[in-house]
Amino acid sequence: MKTRVLTLLASVISVTALQAQTYYENDFESDTVGAQPAGDITFSPGSNTAENGAVVIDSASTPANPLTGQSLYVYDLNGDGASGVSTHMRFPFNGGTNVSNVRVDFDFQRGYAAASVDDTDTRVHFAVARAGDKLNNSDFRPFEIRILNNGNLVVNSVAGSVTEGAYLTDAPNHLSVLINSHDTNPVDYDDSELGTGTLAPNNLHVFLNNTLVGEYTFHQTPDPANAPQIDFYAEDNDLGQFAFYQDSKRQGGLVIDNLVIKSLVAEIGGLPAPTELSATADSSIQISLTWTDNADAEDAYVVERKSGSEDFAVVAELDADAEAYTDGGVLPEITYTYRVKATTSAVESDPSNEAEATTPEQVEPLIIGTDTQELVVAGNTTFASVTSLGREPLTYQWYNGQSGDTSDPIGGGTGSSVTITTTNQDMSVWVRVTNSSGSSDSDSIAIKVHEPITTVVNNAAELEEAISTALLGDTILLKNGTWENLVIQFTAEGNEAGKITLGAETAGRVSLTGESRIEIGGRHLVVRDLSFEGAYSGNDDEVIQFRQGSGNLAHNCRVTNISMVDYVPETGAKTVWVSLYGTNNRVDHCYFKGHDVLGVTVVVWLGDSPNDHRIDHNHFADRMSGGGENGWETIRIGTSENSMSNSRTTVDYNLFTRVDGEIEIISNKSGENIYRYNAFVESQGTLTLRHGNRCTVDSNTFIGRNRAETGGIRVIGEDHLIINNYFHGTTARDGAAITVYAGVPNSPLNEYFAAHGATIAFNTFVDNQGALIEIAAGYGERDRTVLPMNITVANNLMAQTESGETSYVIGENPTDQTWKTNLIHNGEAGIEVEGGFLIGDPKLAVNLIRQLILPGVDGAVADAATTGILTLAADIEGLGRGSTPDIGSHEVTSTGAPTQVGPVTAVDTGPSYLGPQRDPNVPNLRLINNSTRAISDIGEALMINGFVIGGDSPKSVLVRAVGPGLALYSITDPMPQPVLKLFDSDQNEIAMNTGWQTGPEADLIEASNLVGAFPLQGGSLDSALLIGLPAGPYTAQVTPAEGTVGTVLVEVYDITQGSGTMTNQSSRGFVGDGQEVLITGFVVEGTAPRQVLVRGAGPALTDLGVTTAIADPTLAIFDQESGEIAENDNWSDNSNASEIKTTAVEVGAFPFADGSADAAILMTLEPGPYTARISGVSGGTGTTLVEVYLVD
Repeated sequence: MKTRVLTLLASVISVTALQAQTYYENDFESDTVGAQPAGDITFSPGSNTAENGAVVIDSASTPANPLTGQSLYVYDLNGDGASGVSTHMRFPFNGGTNVSNVRVDFDFQRGYAAASVDDTDTRVHFAVARAGDKLNNSDFRPFEIRILNNGNLVVNSVAGSVTEGAYLTDAPNHLSVLINSHDTNPVDYDDSELGTGTLAPNNLHVFLNNTLVGEYTFHQTPDPANAPQIDFYAEDNDLGQFAFYQDSKRQGGLVIDNLVIKSLVAEIGGLPAPTELSATADSSIQISLTWTDNADAEDAYVVERKSGSEDFAVVAELDADAEAYTDGGVLPEITYTYRVKATTSAVESDPSNEAEATTPEQVEPLIIGTDTQELVVAGNTTFASVTSLGREPLTYQWYNGQSGDTSDPIGGGTGSSVTITTTNQDMSVWVRVTNSSGSSDSDSIAIKVHEPITTVVNNAAELEEAISTALLGDTILLKNGTWENLVIQFTAEGNEAGKITLGAETAGRVSLTGESRIEIGGRHLVVRDLSFEGAYSGNDDEVIQFRQGSGNLAHNCRVTNISMVDYVPETGAKTVWVSLYGTNNRVDHCYFKGHDVLGVTVVVWLGDSPNDHRIDHNHFADRMSGGGENGWETIRIGTSENSMSNSRTTVDYNLFTRVDGEIEIISNKSGENIYRYNAFVESQGTLTLRHGNRCTVDSNTFIGRNRAETGGIRVIGEDHLIINNYFHGTTARDGAAITVYAGVPNSPLNEYFAAHGATIAFNTFVDNQGALIEIAAGYGERDRTVLPMNITVANNLMAQTESGETSYVIGENPTDQTWKTNLIHNGEAGIEVEGGFLIGDPKLAVNLIRQLILPGVDGAVADAATTGILTLAADIEGLGRGSTPDIGSHEVTSTGAPTQVGPVTAVDTGPSYLGPQRDPNVPNLRLINNSTRAISDIGEALMINGFVIGGDSPKSVLVRAVGPGLALYSITDPMPQPVLKLFDSDQNEIAMNTGWQTGPEADLIEASNLVGAFPLQGGSLDSALLIGLPAGPYTAQVTPAEGTVGTVLVEVYDITQGSGTMTNQSSRGFVGDGQEVLITGFVVEGTAPRQVLVRGAGPALTDLGVTTAIADPTLAIFDQESGEIAENDNWSDNSNASEIKTTAVEVGAFPFADGSADAAILMTLEPGPYTARISGVSGGTGTTLVEVYLVD
């Protein structure tokens, strides 16, 4: 704080040299009548209209000038009581160099415009601010002039001031305003016309006809109703422009003349400088100064120091009358130069004579400081370090215990710092520093150790107490249940190894309702596992904000595993869900659905340094359209006002489904952000780079499914990189899948900057409606006359699966562009650029694993990209590009293993306690594959595996019938050639395979590797199908080729996680002797336990016409360790037989007769792999059916 005050004093003094200066003066006599005044003035509107403007008038003008000569007429004839376009002028003064403490004078009289019928006065605001700051009628407003219709005058300070509403009379008038922009120092003034007085910091005096009418607060923020719209902080020299603006809600006009801005006070005489400064080195780390005090009226003395070629810098501020100072901030063997000045609040003396002193060498070791963490989590490592001086070489030895106790040296503790592994007890360490001249021991360094605790709280009071006492590593859990109107102020200080966590007793079982919201302030805090639901009735600020109050920002904090569903006010009032302040924060694995009111879902606010936030693995779903209104963004990073600053936020692995708020699903308004691996599905909007520069849009997927208003990417601003993105089925929301914008000359921050330097490369476009790339979008509209230059468009695939005449590229064709090797198929380029386009067949086909249409290995994209323009290490799935990369987003010729297979889905995103269907009443549990092993023959001994795909989305399924491949696993009678057929619910055969390599071999291998299935041998007669299926029931049947029976394994694998669910499975096969039992395996994936009904049918099949049904099946279930966890012979013998009967009806299973020998087990299973085995009692054989149902 003291350094800041010294800086302030130095700036005050620099102003005194300008005290006699006039910073701005204009009587408008030399300006052109009928035109806007000349000079460096910013006008809004840019040119006068009949309703709004600023014009120089004289006695012959309409209206006529009521003042002498020429004057400036400011008018707004649109006022109707509602916000409109205001007339606004900014006058820079003092050459753009900010100054302090000015006097503003001008003559004025109300103009002749008719007053609004809805209002009784005319209001004209004026303000003084820093050069370059934004000023308008909703920003910084020191005070206003209000001219009443009856001729009276009111001068108001900002709403909320204690002096609001001082009334004046007798217009026309001469108005003078004295402004003191300092935040700490009062200023005395002595003026021949205005008299003598003192102006307090951040205050102003208003004079009418040279008579003081009141003192007003110089507000540091805008109108409180709108604050903070700009950051105006009054300090040092901060006045550089003066503004008039007509209130947009009221009609009227103002005539202004003889405008002068000049210094507030006359130049103050100097103070006598101190003399006889001397400097003496007392030791290697201390220098003493003395001088003679020659001033009588100083407020303080300032000591300045430099060494070598450095400039003088303030090292101390001392009280008045000081004549000595001891500097303990020096180092050995350095020559320092000093000087001293006397100062007051407004002036400083010349410097004293300069004095030098050279510190001697520090020979013996000297410890000047130690450092460690004050608190450490038990069992974690920490550090201790020492700062020391002395003749080299210095050696170190660290010890446990109290200083001087050498009985327990720390192993490896022979450096200036040491790593220490803590126990669960407090401890102390110390260090001895040694050289050839001696040694020095540090004091004991205490390390306090904390054993983390978990506290379950039952009410708000217990929560507040737990937060106030939380230490490193502690966890606070809200008791399961509904918490109404809970406002959480989570303020604490953790660290990387000891994060402090606030969460739910059980993930997803704590519901926050009503006014509930969270404020997070501090470091290394985690909020997790909570659910916000119901109608929100809190304030219109953020539901979750990474700050507590306005000053305590969050750093290195995390919100994770949260769901927020339909949490909006019933009134439809604006609500922001998550606001990120501070730095290095993260929002991940959350589910945001139904944000159907105005307000950004997740917004990042910039500070003084880059944010470095991360927003990842979230699912944003089902947001209604805002009807074209701004402010419905799903993610926004920054604002136009600070868009030239860097945020460096990363947005990755997020899923956006049917998010329709506005055209800007993501609104980028800052620099150097990264958007990668996100999926936009059926969302009516775009990823918009609206303001800011140097952003990267990499490896995102845009799936429109031909839904109206779905889009891609809007590019505005400079040096953006658009690479590796995939577009399918979008409908040109903004005119094309990618729109590259023209700009406004010398664009204001809230306008359009041309997309200079944009690079669009290695993207794939398939079956999109309309154009794919538009160059210079908006050119010629709304003053956008700057073409984007230095654009690179290369190595993109632009294709349709059917022939057509679509123009893939539209817009302007600036000369400064690079187009290379863009492959087009079934369409037209739209522009002619030599070498810019290739025509070829990419051999497009549906990839069932990814559910995308991709080019083939043998297509025209293979190894065809131009190199040397842009080198990318990897494609959209993390596959290496190599030296001969493919065109488009996917490196189809790569033989490596991808790091990301296909776009992110509901499985990859959102909270762990919500399954892919996002139903909070259904645990996150699902069947991901099943397998059945049994003898298969023909007729009733035919192996049949049934499964059901639930949900409303298609799913890719891998079905395998393994016979010969079982020989490798000690099966002695494998079926030599199984024939695999797949049937739908109407018993229509929809697919068949015999010999897996007769199908898409490469895709089958990739799919098998993806799900972890054992590999099929090359040349074997095992069978496999990879097929996309809509929701519904299916059966896979296996028959022996050429009538040779044997044991066969039938497997069904879920390939496309998150696109639907396998809800149950069934397998029919023959049970024989020995190993000829029927074995069904299934894998349950998720994070929560769930009931499963497993049935083994025998006698019940007789009622269905099966004549060879097994008479008495036995059902056993085994876990992954092959341990039997449940067994049943006759289902009616179970203690829960009545529940089994009811559940069978609920899941749609056919009934078992009471007392039958069929088997069934109803039990709760944790996620994992399981096996159900059917055998016959006393060696019985026959056909059986095993069924596995997930129970809701």
